[in-house]
Amino acid sequence: MMSRADLEQAIREGEIIAGEDFSGINLSGANLSGAVFRGVRFDGADLSSAALRESVFHNTTFVSAHAPGVDLSNAALVQCDLSNAALSGANFSFAQLTNAVMVGASLGGATLARTIMHAANLRGASLTGARLDKAVMLTAILTDADMSQVTLSNVVLLAADMSGVKCAGLSAMQTLFQDGNLLGMDFSGLTLAGCQFRNCRLTEARMTKGNFERSGFMGANLEQADFSGANLANTVFSGARLTRARFGGATLIQAHFQQANLQSASFENANLEMAGFNQADCTGASFRGANLAYADFSHAVLDGADLSDTTLLQAKLHAVSDNATRWSAGKALARGTDSDRLEAEQWRSGQ
Repeated sequence: MMSRADLEQAIREGEIIAGEDFSGINLSGANLSGAVFRGVRFDGADLSSAALRESVFHNTTFVSAHAPGVDLSNAALVQCDLSNAALSGANFSFAQLTNAVMVGASLGGATLARTIMHAANLRGASLTGARLDKAVMLTAILTDADMSQVTLSNVVLLAADMSGVKCAGLSAMQTLFQDGNLLGMDFSGLTLAGCQFRNCRLTEARMTKGNFERSGFMGANLEQADFSGANLANTVFSGARLTRARFGGATLIQAHFQQANLQSASFENANLEMAGFNQADCTGASFRGANLAYADFSHAVLDGADLSDTTLLQAKLHAVSDNATRWSAGKALARGTDSDRLEAEQWRSGQ
C-alpha cells in the first residue's frame, strides 16, 4: 500500500492512481488536487480539510470516510460510493457527480455552487444547512433526506424523488422542481417564491401559510393539497389537478387556474381578486366568502359550486356552466355572457 508521502509524490509526478487501497489512513490536509484515481478505496480514511480540487475519480469509494471541509471543487466523480461519508462543510462547487452513491452521507453546511449531479442517490443523507446555488440535480434520489435549513437559489431539480424529505426552515428562490415526486411534502410556513413545480406529484402536500408568490404549478398533481393561509399571488396553476385542494384564507390575487381541475376544492374566504379561471372545472367547489372581484370565469364549469357571500364586482361570468350553482346577491355586479364575443367564438370553432 502506498504511503501518504508516496501518494503525494506520485500525484506531483502526474501518475494515474489505480487500484490502490487507502482505507483508514490519515490524509487530513493532504493536497491531492489535479490527480486521476481509478478503482481506488478511501473507505474510512481521514480526508478532513484535504484538497481534491480538479481531481477525477472513477469507481472510487469513500465509504464512511471522515472528510469534513474537504475541497472537491471542480472535481469529477463517476460511479463513486460516498455512503455514510462525513462531508460537513465540504466544497462541491463546479463539481460533477455521475451515478454517485451518497446514501446516509452527511453534507451539513456543504457548498454546492454550480454543481451538477446526475442520478445521484442521496437516500437518507443529511444536507442540513447546505447551500445550493445554480446547482443541477438530474433524477436524484432524495428519499428521507434531511434538507432542513437548506438554501436553494436558481437550482434545477429534474425528476427528483423527494418523498419523505424533512425540510423545516428550507428556503428556495427561482428553483425548478420538474417532474418530481414530492408526495405529502410539508412546506408549511416556508418561503419558496418564484419556484416552479411543473408536472410534480404533490398529492396531499402541506403548504399552509407558506410564501409561493409568483410560483408555478403547471400540470402538477395537487389533489387534497392544503394551501390554507398561503401567499399565492400571481401564481400559476394552469392544467393542475386540484381536486379537494384547500385554499381557505389564502391570498390568490391574479392567480391563474386556466383549465385546472378544481372539483370540490375549497376557496372559502380567499382573496381571488383578478384571478383567472378560464375553462377551469370548478364543479362542487366552495368559494363561500371569497373576494372574486374582477375574476375571470370565462367558460368555467361552476355546476354545484357555492359562491354565496362572495364579492363578484366586475367578475367575468362569460359562457359559464352554472347548473345548481349557489350565487350571492353580488352576482348582479358581475359581467355575464358577452353575446358578441360568444358569437365570434362559435364562429371560430365552426371554421
